[in-house]
Amino acid sequence: MYWIPARPRSYPRPMTFLPYAALAAGSTLGGTLAYSFGAERVGPVHAGVFIHLTPVAASVLAISVLGEQVHLHHLAGFALVLVGALLAIDLPRLLSSPPRRRLRTTGPFHG
Repeated sequence: MYWIPARPRSYPRPMTFLPYAALAAGSTLGGTLAYSFGAERVGPVHAGVFIHLTPVAASVLAISVLGEQVHLHHLAGFALVLVGALLAIDLPRLLSSPPRRRLRTTGPFHG
């Protein structure tokens, strides 16, 4: 009977985790910094609306990078999200009436 030495346990090298750590930190930190920069530039109201565009952006990336198929319900969802975002941004302006013009009150009786 022969003695067969057990294979030494192989653990992943520390450098194996480096791409995963860079991917996680880059996407998380990069996305957060980009959103914060954009929110600072356009204001919190408009930045809040752009949160709803995240699924649209993820779907566009999946279609372009991964080759996912586009169906009619995807296009309908994209359209609804975009129309909703545009309405959320411009609806207050559309609903507000134009400022009223003040009558000039000049003369001896209008102090």
